[in-house]
Amino acid sequence: MSRRPSGSADVDLQECGGDFLYWNGINGSRWHGGRPGARNDVWLLDVNGNRVAIQTSALRGTPETLVTEARGIVESTDFNP
Repeated sequence: MSRRPSGSADVDLQECGGDFLYWNGINGSRWHGGRPGARNDVWLLDVNGNRVAIQTSALRGTPETLVTEARGIVESTDFNP
């Protein structure tokens, strides 16, 4: 199943400290998104009962061929036991 969430372009991120966070990770890591003009795609996978998150990011002006190439790399990922 695939879902593509979207946000409003008129969000003032300064009210959020300048960043939009998807979530806080382990050991203090944080997943960012929402930079002006940025495109962030996130895949959440269940790999043998473990949650795996993969993110690709592209700034405004990134050629669509590179965005498509990154998506293809992620979607061709295979996790073997």
